[in-house]
Amino acid sequence: MSGSTTSDIWIAGAFAAFTVDLLVYPLDTLKTRMQSPSYTKLFIVPATNSLCKAAMFRGLYQGVGSVILATLPASGAFFSTYEGVKAALSKVRALPTPLVHSSASALAELVSCAILTPAEVIKQNAQMVSSSGSGNGGGATAQTLARFRSNPLALWRGYGALAGRNLPFTALQFPLFENFKARIQGWRARRWDAQGRGKEYKATLFERGCTTAAAAGSAGAIAAVATTPVDVVKTRIMLAAADEGKGGDGEGRR
Repeated sequence: MSGSTTSDIWIAGAFAAFTVDLLVYPLDTLKTRMQSPSYTKLFIVPATNSLCKAAMFRGLYQGVGSVILATLPASGAFFSTYEGVKAALSKVRALPTPLVHSSASALAELVSCAILTPAEVIKQNAQMVSSSGSGNGGGATAQTLARFRSNPLALWRGYGALAGRNLPFTALQFPLFENFKARIQGWRARRWDAQGRGKEYKATLFERGCTTAAAAGSAGAIAAVATTPVDVVKTRIMLAAADEGKGGDGEGRR
C-alpha cells in the first residue's frame, strides 16, 4: 500500500471488512450455534436425535447491528496499525520479513480487539436468542443489551478470549497472505517474461484483485483450521458473559 495515506488505508480496510462481514454473517451465526454448549438442547430434536432446521436456520442475521457499528472503526484501526507498524519494522533490516508481518498484525489485532470486543459479545449472544423470546422486549440485540444493563463491564469480559483467538489467527494469516501474494505475483511476472513480451510486467487492477483474493482466501482457510479449538473456547466465554452481565443468576438463555 505504498503511497496510500492513513485515511485511504482506514477507509479501504474498513469497507473491505464490513463487506465481508455482511456476506459471511449467516455462516458466523451457524458457527456460533454449533459451538455453543446449548447446541444439543436448542437445536437437536431429542426424539429423533436430528437437527431442528427451523431453529438452527432462523434469524441468521440476528445481532448484525452491533457488527455494523463496530466493524468500521475496528477494521480501520487494524489496517492503519498494521500498515504503520509494518512500515516502521521493515526499516530494521535485521528482522526477517515473516516476523515483521506477524508483529505488525499482532499489534494491530490488540488495538482492533479493544474496539470489537463489546460488539462481538453482543453479537454472539444475540445469535443465540430464540424466536420464542423475540416477541418480548424487542429484537435479539435489544434483549441481549438488556442482559448487560446491571453490569455493562461484562461486555469486555471476552477481550482476552477474542485476542487469544485473533492473535494466533492473524500471526498465521498475514505472513501466509504476504508470502502467497508474492509467489503468485512472481509466477505471473516469470510467465510474462517467458512469453517474450519485451516490456516490464504490470498487473492490471483485475489481476491484483484476483491475486489478493486467492492469497487471502488460502491464508485465511489455513489459519481458521489451525485456530478452531481456540475459537470454540472464545465463543463459550463470550456466551457466558451474558450471565455475568445480569448478575450471574444462572437464568437460562431464551
